[in-house]
Amino acid sequence: MRFREAKPASALRLFCFPYAGGGPGDFRDWSLDCPEDVELFALQLPGRGARFNEPLIARMDQLIETISDVIASQLDRPFVFFGHSMGGRIAFALAQKLKALGRPQPELLAVSASRAPGRPGQNAARLTDAAFRQYLQELGGIPPDLLNDEELMELMLPVLRADFQLNDSLNPAPIPLDCPILAWGGDSDREVTEEDLFAWRNFTNSAFEVKLFPGGHFFLRAHRQALINSLLEPLAATRLRP
Repeated sequence: MRFREAKPASALRLFCFPYAGGGPGDFRDWSLDCPEDVELFALQLPGRGARFNEPLIARMDQLIETISDVIASQLDRPFVFFGHSMGGRIAFALAQKLKALGRPQPELLAVSASRAPGRPGQNAARLTDAAFRQYLQELGGIPPDLLNDEELMELMLPVLRADFQLNDSLNPAPIPLDCPILAWGGDSDREVTEEDLFAWRNFTNSAFEVKLFPGGHFFLRAHRQALINSLLEPLAATRLRP
């Protein structure tokens, strides 16, 4: 995990998990917009950023093994998991692992533009380089000028392929979580449908909600404050606990 801003007296910790190719920097503005009683952590995956020299991980079970012990020391107060796209699946797999180990579970899990386990995807990691780049362009997460930068893409394609393999490798145990799940999506997202979001209902014994926002797969960029508010409002009582 990568720490964004120290708030020792915080009432709640918000753990953010990135989409394919993303990292802690994508949540910099989230940290600025969070209330003073909320401390934000963001996941830095191996093979990029400050962990550039570490091997890429393309299997969900391997990734979860590497972070479940690391995160354990940070679960000494109420916490929430939020993940966008691939990050939603990482957050879910980690929550399942914590439950299996008898460790604290999140107050809630929020998954954004993320297919529920068992829902079929595009298998994008198996595409040729040209088809993969076309797929990324249609997805909308990378500006066209960066996609056309051959030197940059030579570095990024292996990272992105590993992330898509990671995303598709989720094979969870049929054990629902005990925390609520909020499933959010873009109303014009062709990658993750409303049915993909509603399928998360099968993975919790608690409350469940689907909410759509205007936009495509990366709707979160235009609705950051609305997402933060939607995430924290159900936790008002938790944040007031002594």
